[in-house]
Amino acid sequence: MTDINQQLGNLIASADALTEVVAGQVGKINDTLAKQEQRISAKEAQVDNFISSAQPEKRIVTDITIGGSSDYLYPVWFTFPQNGGKLKVWRSYNWNSDTKPLNPLSAHQCGLFAEIEGCSTPWSGNPPFMHFKRFDENYNQVFSHPSFKMNCFNEKLDPDLPLYGGGTDGLIGPYCYRASGFYLRGGGIKYQLISNWNIDVKYSDKHETTLIDEGVVSEASGSYKWTVKPIPFTELKSPIGTLTPFDSMLQRKA
Repeated sequence: MTDINQQLGNLIASADALTEVVAGQVGKINDTLAKQEQRISAKEAQVDNFISSAQPEKRIVTDITIGGSSDYLYPVWFTFPQNGGKLKVWRSYNWNSDTKPLNPLSAHQCGLFAEIEGCSTPWSGNPPFMHFKRFDENYNQVFSHPSFKMNCFNEKLDPDLPLYGGGTDGLIGPYCYRASGFYLRGGGIKYQLISNWNIDVKYSDKHETTLIDEGVVSEASGSYKWTVKPIPFTELKSPIGTLTPFDSMLQRKA
């Protein structure tokens, strides 16, 4: 009987010891779970803060239709924002398939994709640039004369002062310091400009001279009068030869 009592006592003691061990482990487990819960809560708070502060990039779509004649290219100009902007100029190959201004016997008129990045204007104190990232067109050519300094005509505003910015009367060139731009083919052709800023795009499909800007810089520097007008399609200048390779873009200027 004594042996049985002793065995029961040992068993009870072992059970009590095991209970203490389990109780101790439960405490550690609870502590670990509490720490993990704190970490999860902190991560959830970080995600919530990111979601509340994240701003998706703007995507502003501007549709334009260039009238006039398909035998001419018409000026389109704008300015990049001071902190840089992205612009895509494109059109689906089958747009204007109802009027067929370029291919009278086919719905395939012209496909265009021009992706451009730029910053500020040539006259700005911020780092100014304009780079083509991608360009292609098919079926017909419609995109011409892209330039950071808008291709325009320049003449003296004051005939007694020098001509500012270069240029010869009657000759088009990249003279405009106020705007960037390109020329698009006319004939009632639809284009779409997709930008990540509120682009203020201007264009003219009239067969007349349109003023972009004019002024006097100084008596020494001279005066200017920058104007645009349609260019014959036969004078088209494709940007293919002016694309800037990425390796060149990354090289430091001398």
